Amino acid sequence: KKKMAANHQGSSYKTPEVPPDTEKEALPRTCQSEDQSPDGLEQQHRQNRLIDIGVNLTNSRFRKNWREVVSRAAAAGVDRMVLTGVDLKSSRQSLAMAETWLREKGNQNLFV
Repeated sequence: KKKMAANHQGSSYKTPEVPPDTEKEALPRTCQSEDQSPDGLEQQHRQNRLIDIGVNLTNSRFRKNWREVVSRAAAAGVDRMVLTGVDLKSSRQSLAMAETWLREKGNQNLFV
């Protein structure tokens, strides 16, 4: 660390400054919302879709209350879930859970 600090002591390198008006332009449009009202936040939420790409509901921590886990995720804004398994048996169990959810809740698009 001492060598590194010594190398930078006489350096003329300066961190480039970003003009204030370009900072906002660099952000995706969905991150620029200044409307913090409930309607504005709801609109922003619809633009920011959340997809959980590694859901293993057959894990012993989630298996017994998997419906609650899925409900909480959906309530938090997760639009899609990719169910996984660690082997053929757990993959089939994941498929059965997705089919059960579809029968019970009718949400066809939650699991992919």
